Amino acid sequence: MSNNMFDLLKELGHEPNKEDSQYISVLAHVAGELLAYRKKHRLTQKQLAERLGVTQAMVSKLESGDSNISVKKLAEIAAKLGGSLYVTLNLIPQQDDNFESYEN
Repeated sequence: MSNNMFDLLKELGHEPNKEDSQYISVLAHVAGELLAYRKKHRLTQKQLAERLGVTQAMVSKLESGDSNISVKKLAEIAAKLGGSLYVTLNLIPQQDDNFESYEN
């Protein structure tokens, strides 16, 4: 039995490339954060869905990493839950003193 999505892909004969690995990692990170938030605030999936303005099925998909979510939707979720969204492609090295935040 596989321990994670990478193992499952390998078992199915698909060696994940860098793009696959990054994509799966992002989905897993989002899933973990949403689940942790929901548990910390003692919410059901339905209650979290109501806060986010989505269906319970969508929350379930997000928590299981089974949703191809847009950056816009991630930003909406972060805003509704009092968080912020930070995305980088890591193409250009940045120094902390030169970093500009686009948060309000």
